[in-house]
Amino acid sequence: MTNEFDKLIPLTFNCLFDHALENCPFIIIRKLPLEKRLSIIKNMKQSKKDELFSIHFKCYSSRIKKQNYPEAGEENILNLNSFSEEK
Repeated sequence: MTNEFDKLIPLTFNCLFDHALENCPFIIIRKLPLEKRLSIIKNMKQSKKDELFSIHFKCYSSRIKKQNYPEAGEENILNLNSFSEEK
């Protein structure tokens, strides 16, 4: 397994926060059976893996910042694109 595979698999189970944002690309994949989740990540192009991890990292960082510094005001968390499986 690649490092990218290892980083993405936990995100197919749940969000690191209590709930995922409604535009999270992992919501779709979380609804699939485990074998299908693994297959999607394994067969995904490297560029898509990088994109998904980048989306996750930006979202997580933004939510942590908002949680730790609520006085900073509302932030536009992210405009996440829909996830689509690539073969």
